[in-house]
Amino acid sequence: MSTTRGVSSVVAVVLLVAVTVVLAGTVFVFVDGAAQGLRQPAPQVAQSSVEFPTQSGFADGVVRVTHRGGDPVPVANVRVQVDTSDVAGCDTDSAEILNLPSTRSGLGNLGYGEENFAAGDDSPIDEGGPDAEWSAGALHADTGPNFVVGDSFAFRLTPSECPVAPGETVRVTVVHEPSRQVIFTVTATARDGG
Repeated sequence: MSTTRGVSSVVAVVLLVAVTVVLAGTVFVFVDGAAQGLRQPAPQVAQSSVEFPTQSGFADGVVRVTHRGGDPVPVANVRVQVDTSDVAGCDTDSAEILNLPSTRSGLGNLGYGEENFAAGDDSPIDEGGPDAEWSAGALHADTGPNFVVGDSFAFRLTPSECPVAPGETVRVTVVHEPSRQVIFTVTATARDGG
């Protein structure tokens, strides 16, 4: 009786399993690499700053965010999330500014239109108008396609829907839509506007 035939079968099975594992690994690496190439990475913003005086008249209650360092951010690829849950008198806990850049202009004011807010959103964010003393800034089409170092964007919380007292905070998150990654988040603490 010869035992070499049994060994040959075992060796063949081991080799077949090894080849299958190597092929499966190669296919996985190729598919994973191709999928990674399809994802657009989010721009990196190293620093940003924020100003936020409380409301008084048409000038204050404006949250102004400034890009202080990092990559240029294509405005058409972002959504701005505004968390007002820490503001006691605010009717709504959150709002979004989307479908950017804004194209609305109201007698010199570069504001936001209804299309820049979610459908049915009872937004605490002011659209702007002829009496407004603020501008959407870098989020408006008239200011260029990118939010770059030194640029600012702004929005105003409407005093009737979201009265803010000194010391209350609003969190602003800028999201890169293609990758769904957060580019940066800043917390704005309302300071006395006077």
